Amino acid sequence: MKISRKTVIGLSCLFLIIVFCVSSFSYSYAQFSGKEEIELLSMKDGAQGKLTYFGKCKGVLKGQVKLSGLTPNHLYMLCLNGKPGKPGNKLLIDKYEPYRNGGKVDFARFRTDAKGRATKNFTLSLTPGKYDVKFFVKDTSGFRCVLQEHDLKFTIAP
Repeated sequence: MKISRKTVIGLSCLFLIIVFCVSSFSYSYAQFSGKEEIELLSMKDGAQGKLTYFGKCKGVLKGQVKLSGLTPNHLYMLCLNGKPGKPGNKLLIDKYEPYRNGGKVDFARFRTDAKGRATKNFTLSLTPGKYDVKFFVKDTSGFRCVLQEHDLKFTIAP
């Protein structure tokens, strides 16, 4: 069986494309792994939420919240609060508003739709290390917590 030169070149190109795609996927997976999903605890009647995030990330915390039952067309924000004596407490730094019991970072403001729902993707640059912190969804008028998770654990790699 004789194989033409065009066939050999075509198969070689296909092989290189496959190798490139597999190596790109592996690199992306190495940056973000350990996908976690958590139902958030409601502090407001009717409020519901789910937090999806990667437990091991390179340089950032990456995730998404899906929320419902909130005030329609209203502004909210996400927040991480440290827990005294726990990993990550001193790594959370909000240079604009220091938190009295340790670290705190407010980030990712968003507005709900006309039905009180929102989906918000976030990427937050953080200092490398292990974290055991609190996660809050806060109402920006009065900064009341409407949804929360008190045991958010993740690792930020250098």
